[in-house]
Amino acid sequence: MTNHLTVEQIIEFVSINELNEENIKKMTDVNTHVYRCDECAEKVRAFQAIYDEFVRLGQKDEAGNELAKLYEERQNRMRNQIQF
Repeated sequence: MTNHLTVEQIIEFVSINELNEENIKKMTDVNTHVYRCDECAEKVRAFQAIYDEFVRLGQKDEAGNELAKLYEERQNRMRNQIQF
């Protein structure tokens, strides 16, 4: 599959805490994609595990923002390793 979910889509998906029409559409779109895409399914599982840990620690409100920060930090570390 060439069109993968974005990090933003994954974070939105794992941090949904209200069922409304918009969120149900997001959930359907992501679930449909990950059913066919093992790479994105793996990413969703990883992000979900981290999100669940934030919730367990009582940081549910900050979890989405923290996931985005962790991902950006990881990307920066990877870019720094690639630079010569």
